[in-house]
Amino acid sequence: MRSRSRVCLLGTLLTVIALVPTGAPAPDLFAADRTMLRAAIRTPATGFDPKIETASTVGAIDANAIETLVTTDFDGVTIRPQLATEWRVEGARSWIFKLRPKVRFHDGTPFDAAAVKFSLERMAAADSSQRGDFAWLESVQIVDPLTVRITAKYPYAPMLSSLAFYEPYLVSPSAVQRMGDGFGQRPVGTGPFKFQSHVPKQRTIMVRNDDYWGPKAVLAQVDWIFVPEDNARLAGLLAGELDLLTVIEPSIAQAIAKNAQYQVLHGPADLVDRVGFNTRKKPFDDVRIRRAIVHAINRKLMLETIFGGDGVLYDMPIAPTMWGYDRSTMGPLSYPYDPEKAKRLLAEAGYPNGFKTTFTAINRPDHRQIAEVVQEDLKKVGIQVEVKTFDFATVAELSRQGQDEMYIIGTYGVGDPDRVFPEYESSTVGVKNRNFWSTPEVDRLIALQRTQLDDAKRLALVRQAAAKIREAVPDFALRVRVDAEAISKKVKGYRLHPLKWVLQPVGLEP
Repeated sequence: MRSRSRVCLLGTLLTVIALVPTGAPAPDLFAADRTMLRAAIRTPATGFDPKIETASTVGAIDANAIETLVTTDFDGVTIRPQLATEWRVEGARSWIFKLRPKVRFHDGTPFDAAAVKFSLERMAAADSSQRGDFAWLESVQIVDPLTVRITAKYPYAPMLSSLAFYEPYLVSPSAVQRMGDGFGQRPVGTGPFKFQSHVPKQRTIMVRNDDYWGPKAVLAQVDWIFVPEDNARLAGLLAGELDLLTVIEPSIAQAIAKNAQYQVLHGPADLVDRVGFNTRKKPFDDVRIRRAIVHAINRKLMLETIFGGDGVLYDMPIAPTMWGYDRSTMGPLSYPYDPEKAKRLLAEAGYPNGFKTTFTAINRPDHRQIAEVVQEDLKKVGIQVEVKTFDFATVAELSRQGQDEMYIIGTYGVGDPDRVFPEYESSTVGVKNRNFWSTPEVDRLIALQRTQLDDAKRLALVRQAAAKIREAVPDFALRVRVDAEAISKKVKGYRLHPLKWVLQPVGLEP
């Protein structure tokens, strides 16, 4: 039996379902060929191996070259086939996936069940940056060359959604074995584009995969160019040297608002700008200090100014765009702006005169602005903040190792709540859990909600865990952002997706 279906990302039991350096871009980066799209990214990419890299930018680019068993539609909710054509539940812990036939990787090797087994086990390996997301995986069995059985260690409600997001990208086993540590520079998948070259933190080139199993891409080439500064990105767009600016700030949107040659696209909420505390360092081990800091920061004013009103304020961990959000209980902010209350909490915790701390941010315009606001707001309640900025990879590594005190980094704002729960578990400390906060009770609730296949019962567990996390405030959200991108109107067929930059159907007018 085959039927199409819209499914909630919690992935309950289903029947079979079918089918550049800072500054203006250098002139020599560009060509006149209008079958080539030039896209500016603001987070530098050192590599593209989905096992290693955790930046959302890498995942969004990888999606054009490396595919998954199942994927999400543009609404971020509907699960659709990709390299699996159909799937069904087998018992409480296993799923059977039928694979798309006659698909080849970019290196010419066949895509088959052995490649699925290799790729998923690679994601769950002890040396994988994604192992926290695959703690549920018990085994991947080859039933036949085009069928796999995926078994969880326990009944796992979000399995289908877990297989639809970034990390489960399926890669060529022979390419991984052949290229070794160099695989991340030109990873090999099955997608409509393939990697041609990569200069870390500068430029990545993809070319059309003419042997793609589905509709061929319209573009012959895509250049991903690292342009971190907003002024340089805007100048490149206005000069015709760039066609697409991914993830723009309000200043760019305002600058092109009345220009008939360009367009600002607004899409669904996707990622979250959040500030975390290293709770194993004093004074952040005291919940009163953490609450005081959140009360001291004017998040509403930050949303209106720095973010130009784009986004929604909320309390971690479940964003308004995720399954499990409850407006009646989660809508009101638990820690609204209240500097006087912040001072009282600091005094209660033994810091009536405040203290000194550091704030680690990514070295890009919006994060520098956020850091300055945090610095000024905390100064008003007596907390002296030293701002430290690094590239994304360094911030990510410092926070994972616990070598910071406060930091800003992104997290998920769409999908199943189990995408964010690993950030609060004891088993993922130093991997997904950058706050070094956990409790046995929250561990218990998170584990239980994963195994509960009844939607209503699982929802109750999800909300119980979320309430305890909000009460402990190991981190807090500045906003869940509404995606905004700027494009030349010569770009045709481009739509915003909450998780990736989909370029297969995109074309360019001369």
